[in-house]
Amino acid sequence: MANDADGSITPVERQVALPVETTARARVLLARLIAEYSYKNSAHPIESGPAVDDVFLLDLPLRAPTIPGAKPAEEAQSSTQGLAGQLAVVNLHGTFADHHPSGIEAETLTIQSMIGTLYANFPRIEQVRFLVDGQPETR
Repeated sequence: MANDADGSITPVERQVALPVETTARARVLLARLIAEYSYKNSAHPIESGPAVDDVFLLDLPLRAPTIPGAKPAEEAQSSTQGLAGQLAVVNLHGTFADHHPSGIEAETLTIQSMIGTLYANFPRIEQVRFLVDGQPETR
């Protein structure tokens, strides 16, 4: 949980009913995190409302799609799929980004707490990328 007063992130544990499917679980965890920030007297206040549209977990390294019937490359044959890390892609709602408190520290704390939540629950995650309404944020 982020704290605006001292710029810290503190790990906390919560009992939350989670779906079995991995990406749905990730989405629920992030939605719960953002919901807690909207509670009265939150140490990192954020406006309530939908924040996370989707979360995708992709095995690394990413590979180009193969053509059916084509001979796979040697490196693809020796893949250790399942042991490699993952890339998490988090697609945020534009309204969440538009109404988020401005400022580098507030935005950084939100992003760091989201990354920490994902990593604590999905330790294979090595990279996280954020999109807003399906597009890279450039503001």
